[in-house]
Amino acid sequence: RRLPMVCETRRSCRPAGLSMLVPSITTTIMGCLLLLLLLLVSTVDGVASASCLSSQASILLRIKEDLHLSNGRLSSWGGNGNESDCCLWEGVECDSHTGYIIGLELDATIDIDIAGSRIPPALFDLHLLQHLDLSGCDFNSSTIPSQLGQLTHLTHLNLSRAWVSGKVPYEISNLSNLVALDLSPLLGGLEIQEDLEGFVGNFKQLKYLHLNFVIFNLRNSQEWGANLASALPNLRSLSLVGCDLEGSLTPHIFMLPHLQALDLAYNELQGELMPSFFPSESKLQSLRLSQNNLSGHLPIEIFELPHLKVLDVEGNDLLRVSLPTKLPTSKLEILNLGGIELLGDLFRVWIVNLTSLVQLELSYTNLSGSLPFSIANLTDLTHLDLSQTRLSGCIDSLLFANLTRLTYLDLSKNTFSGLLPSLPHSIRIVNLNNNNFGGPIPNSYNLLNIEKLDLSSNSFVGPFPFSLFQGPSFAQSLLEDLDLSNNKFDGYLDLGIFTNFKKLRSLSLSRNNLTVGIDNPTLKFSRLQDLSLASCNINQFPRFLRHQMPMDGLDLSKNRITEEIPQWLNTFGYLNISHNMITGFVPGTVLNGDLVDLSYNMLNSLPNSLSFNYLQSFSIKNNSVTGEIPAFLCNLTELGVVDFSNNKFSGQIPTCIFNMSLANVHLQNNQLQGQIPEVTGKARDSLDILDLSDNMLEGHIPKSLGHCKWLVFINLGKNKLSGDFPSWLSKLPKLSILVLSSNFLSGAINFSFDKTAFQGLLMLDISTNQFSGKFPMSLLLSLNAMKTFDISHALWDVALLNDFGTKWEVAMTIKGETLSYQDENLFLMNTIDLSNNYFEGEILEEIGDLKWLQALRISNNKLKGSIPKNFGGLQQLESLDLSHNHLSGEIPEELSKLNFLEYLNLSYNNLAGRIPQSPQFSTFDHWSFEGNPSLCGPPLLLACEANESTTSIPFLVLKQANEERMWKNTSVALGFGVGFGTAISFSFFLNNGRGFDIFWR
Repeated sequence: RRLPMVCETRRSCRPAGLSMLVPSITTTIMGCLLLLLLLLVSTVDGVASASCLSSQASILLRIKEDLHLSNGRLSSWGGNGNESDCCLWEGVECDSHTGYIIGLELDATIDIDIAGSRIPPALFDLHLLQHLDLSGCDFNSSTIPSQLGQLTHLTHLNLSRAWVSGKVPYEISNLSNLVALDLSPLLGGLEIQEDLEGFVGNFKQLKYLHLNFVIFNLRNSQEWGANLASALPNLRSLSLVGCDLEGSLTPHIFMLPHLQALDLAYNELQGELMPSFFPSESKLQSLRLSQNNLSGHLPIEIFELPHLKVLDVEGNDLLRVSLPTKLPTSKLEILNLGGIELLGDLFRVWIVNLTSLVQLELSYTNLSGSLPFSIANLTDLTHLDLSQTRLSGCIDSLLFANLTRLTYLDLSKNTFSGLLPSLPHSIRIVNLNNNNFGGPIPNSYNLLNIEKLDLSSNSFVGPFPFSLFQGPSFAQSLLEDLDLSNNKFDGYLDLGIFTNFKKLRSLSLSRNNLTVGIDNPTLKFSRLQDLSLASCNINQFPRFLRHQMPMDGLDLSKNRITEEIPQWLNTFGYLNISHNMITGFVPGTVLNGDLVDLSYNMLNSLPNSLSFNYLQSFSIKNNSVTGEIPAFLCNLTELGVVDFSNNKFSGQIPTCIFNMSLANVHLQNNQLQGQIPEVTGKARDSLDILDLSDNMLEGHIPKSLGHCKWLVFINLGKNKLSGDFPSWLSKLPKLSILVLSSNFLSGAINFSFDKTAFQGLLMLDISTNQFSGKFPMSLLLSLNAMKTFDISHALWDVALLNDFGTKWEVAMTIKGETLSYQDENLFLMNTIDLSNNYFEGEILEEIGDLKWLQALRISNNKLKGSIPKNFGGLQQLESLDLSHNHLSGEIPEELSKLNFLEYLNLSYNNLAGRIPQSPQFSTFDHWSFEGNPSLCGPPLLLACEANESTTSIPFLVLKQANEERMWKNTSVALGFGVGFGTAISFSFFLNNGRGFDIFWR
């Protein structure tokens, strides 16, 4: 409608097409006025937008029919008394001239749900659609229809957080007008079958590409960056989070001239970030590379990028940051270096210059020393996370006073001590758990404004701080989560004081010295979902729970409850009432949750059936339950952990247990009979702990166990099993503990040496069976984990198993005593027990290759020959029992040099000669050597011949022995303390670390 113009001079401007020969100025002016009039008419005409076409409205109503809506969403679409013009309906955009629909926003949120069995087919009748937003919609994991490729006018397509799955139709690659594409699904499961470069090859105008958690192929895992940069030269934003990308990063992606945001977090990218990746002319504003395998030094050039506001490289454990002494002016607002090795003085010299910082995360780093006051210079800070570092000491009480915008503070898992620092009024979330804070809680911890307060596992002592929780104004409090557990608060506490907090959702008072009571049994919490009152001296089930909505979590463990479980007790999530004195029957209502722990009580029976099948973990160990294992277990399709140990269950093991997705099966110490069922189906891909010990099981060990590739722990001891040694278990890559003791297994162990067999085994116990034949040296030499022990590998297994919240143990005879080794300690005691069998032959010198062996027991066999001198290579050996065999010859001097050997039993053999005299051997009593008539010398009373040895230990040897024994005791204690502390810290790190934190919750 707008006419083109010809302007010859600044004073001569007229519409094209008029005579170029009219010299009259008047005519020229008239022409310009006519043009202005036409432009005005055109503008007025454009203001009157076209109304919605009836055909378009009909399509929208068909779309609405296919959707399930909540909270009044799309209520403006049609219906009585509603706006008839569909262009004014919620989420609808029309072309102002034609009335056709060009935009549709049906994005769902947490509060407003949009769902359907599929993406509505009527959508594809909106042929001129340019913008389509279905983000967050629940389409019941249906596939994306290929008809979406017919909407060729689309410039913006958003399916992020939508519940769709399956293959992405290739037809989408026909949408050549796309400027923005986001297919990031809610729960993964979306796959692009074609290679990514080919799929996006037509998107020449694409500026925004987000494919988080989408599975796709690459033409070349090393060149994907170059190929993608070549195909999409106009990219502004690229996000490929969790796409299993591999290989090294290349500069091509970083060199895209318009790139502003790059997110490649949660992949398997390797290599170094080079300075050349970050030219000074870069427009990059946001760079997220967290949770990859990057290494080397983080280039300082990153911090010199003129537009960079976000830098997140958390979780690249091999990456280091050399901090400069001086940093140029930076616009950084978000900085996350969590889990990175920091080199330099971070706070005092470097970070305080980043005055624009809004969010700072340095958790799991090597920060140490006190928290400097210079942090107070970061006045724009809203989010500060310094959790799990080496920071310590007292915190200046006014350190955070100037941080008037601070809303989030996490200093947990450090060793801070002294009084709590004061906090600004802006604070909303405070996490200070696992420190050594004590003293009074300051008034600045205002529970009117704080949403989450975690002071658990500190050193607070004395009366409970009632003043913080009393006052009429607390009805307006924002407090949602409160955790004061694992301190030493004492006195009586009425739970009713917390009912003033109307938004309170989670409350934990566990493991203090409190006596918690409920003075008003009819009290009610408006929103309480998680309640933890473990070790609170409670003697009955709190009656107010009868009137509460079922909660997500309830912990009443380690109290004094002696009642039966009431029918009204139930949760939707976690229930722990273990370690009480609860009696009677288990009602089905308490098994409505996800994780249920009823262990260590006096319960005697389970229900025959359940109405629900949500259980994921169920423990009723250490009770008095009788009868057969209930059939309802077979219907619990989500069950991952079952612990029925230490009860009185009888009958056979249901075959369904070994066809479920169970990870942990604990049925030990019952009265179960029959054979072990074959492992089939899902169990082969899930089972990692199997304990059937101390029952009356018979028959052979099923060969199908050899297909359970995740098995870490097998204990079948103390049964009536028969057959050969299960050599087929040797190919289980993760097997660490194998106990087959006290059965009727028999035959020779003809095991050929294989460096891949039992490669992770740390504990082997086949004692008290009927094995015979030659001493199985080839089997022992296959135990590679005892040659080069990797403690991190062992504790990794511990951490993964601990995720299920179960405990496991094995009783082993070590150092002359039957001891119970539990949890982490099982993986820290490398043990071989072949005792009480019928093995013959000699112990070969190669035994010395097992350099990490700590306990060896081969007693009560028929072994002959001499004790190998290579026992001297077992420098970690703490316990050695070769008693009750037919060993002969002298005791090798090399044994006397094993500095950590605490227990030695060579009794009842045919050994001869002088007992070696050394500081270590002087610690052993006579019973270690008795039953060898030809042995002589201390500690035996039989003196050696004069030409063999003197009859007593010289004074200097005794003196040296006493001195070295004192040194050894001290060093062993220190060594054990350091080693055990390291192990526990490592395990604690794995269990609580955010590296295992799933990126969706």
